[in-house]
Amino acid sequence: MEYINKDYSDILVKVKEAPSDINPFSFEEIQSTIENCHVLQHKNLVTVAVYTGLRTGELTTLAWEDVDLNSGVLHIRRSGYKDRGLKTTKTDKDRFVDLFPPAIEALKSQRALTLNESIRAKEHKIELPDKSFRTEKLRFVFNPKAVRAQKGSAHDYYGHRAIQRIWASMCSKAEVQYRKPYQLRHTYASWMITFANVNISYLARQMGHADITMIAKIYGKWLEEANKTESERVWRELQQAQTKYSLKNN
Repeated sequence: MEYINKDYSDILVKVKEAPSDINPFSFEEIQSTIENCHVLQHKNLVTVAVYTGLRTGELTTLAWEDVDLNSGVLHIRRSGYKDRGLKTTKTDKDRFVDLFPPAIEALKSQRALTLNESIRAKEHKIELPDKSFRTEKLRFVFNPKAVRAQKGSAHDYYGHRAIQRIWASMCSKAEVQYRKPYQLRHTYASWMITFANVNISYLARQMGHADITMIAKIYGKWLEEANKTESERVWRELQQAQTKYSLKNN
């Protein structure tokens, strides 16, 4: 970058990176937190989080203008700063996320809470990569004012700390070991890899990674486990193909 005259890349040692703090939740833990929660919006929020893998900022700033329930797709085009304020996504790129049935049902349930005449779309500024702004009229899917205890909130969408408080309360009531809300994103990825044997390129697109490199780096442990069962599945498929070929030619 021409800040220095000499190239030191040959003699500098790369700093070791700390291992990723990944501790996903089990099906039983997620189910327990939802069943023991008595606030519908909080149930819906966690269901959408764990079945889409959205980043926390993408989840809190999700608007009904981004939701297409007929096609079962979310258009992810913004995120939020930890202390509120809207911006583009982490990669500064839009993406589309496919919805699984539990997330669709949670969003249908959420419509009655935040997609009604009492909550109108408002103009919000979204900060762009060049520090300029665009303005959008939005109705946020998860609005604090939809919860009786939070009707006096000055905001139309949750901040990161509010999500932490909500999730901590849900874990406490369900007697589930608390891990940060971002672990819900890791839970989505680990479920997809471990139980669904997902195509890694598809998973990278769903989660907003540029390519599969980050998936392999972050979730390598789960990929290794999945590969063990994948070899068994591949062999079963090959055997079936060979059997069909033999029957056809005899």
